[in-house]
Amino acid sequence: MRKLTALALMLMLLLGLAAGAAAEKTYTFGYIYASAEDDWNAFDYDCFADAAKRMGVNVVSGDAGWTPDTQLNIIQDMHIQGVDGIYSYTMSPEGDVKAAELCKELGIPIVFVNSEPAPTIDPASYVTTVCCSYYDYGYTVIDYVAKNYPGSKIFYCAGNLGMGIIEEYMRGIEAALKDNNNSVEIVKMTETNWMADSGLAATQDMIASGVAFDTVFANSEQIAMGVVAALEGAGLMEKTRLVSTGGSAVGIQLMNEGKLEMVAGYGPGYQAYMGFKALYAAAVHGDWTEQKLYTYSPEVLTKENATSMEWTWIPNDKMVEHVGGLDGFK
Repeated sequence: MRKLTALALMLMLLLGLAAGAAAEKTYTFGYIYASAEDDWNAFDYDCFADAAKRMGVNVVSGDAGWTPDTQLNIIQDMHIQGVDGIYSYTMSPEGDVKAAELCKELGIPIVFVNSEPAPTIDPASYVTTVCCSYYDYGYTVIDYVAKNYPGSKIFYCAGNLGMGIIEEYMRGIEAALKDNNNSVEIVKMTETNWMADSGLAATQDMIASGVAFDTVFANSEQIAMGVVAALEGAGLMEKTRLVSTGGSAVGIQLMNEGKLEMVAGYGPGYQAYMGFKALYAAAVHGDWTEQKLYTYSPEVLTKENATSMEWTWIPNDKMVEHVGGLDGFK
C-alpha cells in the first residue's frame, strides 16, 4: 500500500513537472523582411517586435531582399532554429505558393503580410494574410488629384512592377480615372526599387525625356525624397505637385516643408499587430482564423491633419486595442 502511494505521489510529481515545463515554454517566431532597407518594412518590424515582447515571444529575423528563393532559404534556416511560426512579407505570388507549401511540409504556421498571395495558393497552407488595400491607395491618390486638379499630367513613379502590390495599385488607379471621366492623365509610369536613389534617377530620366508633367505620384515617401531632390536640382519643385502614399515621419516632414502636398496614409502597424495576433493564435492556441484576408484602407492626409495617423506607424497601446488584443481570437 505504501509502495502504491509513493508511486502515485511520484507520478503526480512528474506530471506536475511536465505541466510546469509546458506552461513555461517560450515561443519563437520568425520574421521575414521583404527588405530591411525599406522604411515601411522597418516600422512594421518595430511594431511586430513590440507585440512579441508584450506576449513574451522571441523573434528571429531574416532579410529576403525581395527574392523568393531567399525567402525559401530563410524558412529552412528558421525551421532548423526551431521557430514556432513565421510572419513573412510576400515576395511574389508564385513564390508565396512555394513558401506556404514548404511551411505546411515543415509543420510551421505562416502568416503573409503586405499583399495577397496568388489565388492558386492552398488555403490550408497558411494562416491568413494581412495587408492594406493597395487598390484603395491607388484610387485615393488619383481621385484626389482628379477632383482638385483636373487636367493634370501625372508621372507615376512606381515600385517594383512585378509585384502583386503594383497590380492592385493599377486597378485602383484605372478605376479612379474612369470614375473621374479621365480628367487627369498618367503620361508615364516608371519602375523603382522603392528607394530614394531610384526615385531620384527615375525623375531625372523623366525630366530629360522631355515628356510634359505637372504632378508626380511617388509610390512611397522614400521614393518621394528622391523625386524632391531631382525636382529641386532641375528647378521644377515650385512648378510640380507631389503626392504619395505613406504618412510616416518622412512624409510629415516633407509636407511641413511644403514639398509634398498629399499622402494616402496609414502605417504598417495594423498588419504587424494583427499579423502577430493571428500567428500567436495559430502557433500557441492551435486556433487558425477562418478569415483569410484582413485589410485596411488609407486616409487622405495633408499638412493640416498628417499627424493624426502617426499612431499607425509606431509601437503603441492604441493599435493593440485597435486589433482587439494580442492573445488570439477567443
